[in-house]
Amino acid sequence: MMLDDLRTISMLDWLENDLLLTIDSCEPASSDASFRRYFRVKAPEGQFIVMDAPPDKENIEPFIRVAGILARSRVNVPAIFQQNLSDGFLLLEDFGSQCFLDQLNANNVTELYQSAFNTLFKIQSYTATQDCGLPDYNEPLLQRELGIFEDWFLNQLLDIQ
Repeated sequence: MMLDDLRTISMLDWLENDLLLTIDSCEPASSDASFRRYFRVKAPEGQFIVMDAPPDKENIEPFIRVAGILARSRVNVPAIFQQNLSDGFLLLEDFGSQCFLDQLNANNVTELYQSAFNTLFKIQSYTATQDCGLPDYNEPLLQRELGIFEDWFLNQLLDIQ
């Protein structure tokens, strides 16, 4: 089990003392291009993903809102079983550890990409963009996103100025 930082200890305390789960194991599940971290926890009650989003750096309410929007658009999204907004933790359904790219091969490329296109179609067809509480994707937002691409990917990762 990982007890290397105060957030992990706080997360485990929430799971064990507030949610009354008996944690058998806790391992990093994936990384994110933000301050969020994800852990796969195993307990007699099941296997879950826990999102750790430090409230001073991340706001998880938009994540919760978008999950609801996507679910209403008939898109498969992890169920949110428990929320701890004050500490920035969510207990989520675990879809497993096999990534789309890891499954992709010459025999299933058409099927998997068709599935991805079908999901995009659902999002475009069934998502009410008016009154959904999300900001418009306008030029200032696009410029901000391109700035992140330049700062994080080009400058920091690739060391291209």
